[in-house]
Amino acid sequence: MIIDDTVKQYLEKSVLCWLATANERGAPNVSPKEYFCEGLCQPDTIIIANIASAKSIDNLKKNSQVCVSFIDIFEQLGYKALGRAKNIGRHHSDAAPEFEKLEQLAGPDLEVTSLMRVTVSSIEPISAPRYQLDPEYTVPEQLETSFQSYGVLKSPG
Repeated sequence: MIIDDTVKQYLEKSVLCWLATANERGAPNVSPKEYFCEGLCQPDTIIIANIASAKSIDNLKKNSQVCVSFIDIFEQLGYKALGRAKNIGRHHSDAAPEFEKLEQLAGPDLEVTSLMRVTVSSIEPISAPRYQLDPEYTVPEQLETSFQSYGVLKSPG
């Protein structure tokens, strides 16, 4: 299983994911996606809501290779998933549970017009440079640094 429990945990706690696509000439496009989760209909998939993703959808028609990155912004740890994506419209009956999940995440004010189903072929961890430069550096240290840098108050408990 490529998408294990640790990867699922980061998928769930990441606020945004970044979808990288490329057109037929290889020109890249990276865009933030707000609503995404583990696939429900097929193993080792990530589903991403198409709400306003015209460029991504256009690129997928010509080149299905993608990269999806997601991190916990405070820990500055996460994952990069490589794979192939397909745009799935509402007419696909096997995608009904996935549409329901994405619509639940997006709420009533945003229309999920289609979904991008990413079949993941490999996963790699992502970490901030500090973790790589200092093997002794810890997540609690990073959290403290992030909270200070971003002006975020820690919640009690």
